Amino acid sequence: MVIPGGELGEPSSAELKELVDTLRTSQVRAIFADAVNSTALAEAVAAELGDQVEIIALFTDSLDPDGGPAATYLGMLRYNGEAVLDTMR
Repeated sequence: MVIPGGELGEPSSAELKELVDTLRTSQVRAIFADAVNSTALAEAVAAELGDQVEIIALFTDSLDPDGGPAATYLGMLRYNGEAVLDTMR
């Protein structure tokens, strides 16, 4: 499920409730969020779900600005793949 935000605008309270209900029913354990942009919306959703989920930062639109593990394109692919895989274990 995609959470609208950024240039698409903010979701309504009804959309957020539907999202939280769907995530809770699906027993989602992680929310993937862009590492470079604000995670405020993901944090709000995670807070509604409680301790059952964690927010995992992925590099989606840019490389790691701090020269970290996603500083190159291949590094970004490796970092994102490992982050998703680790979450599924």
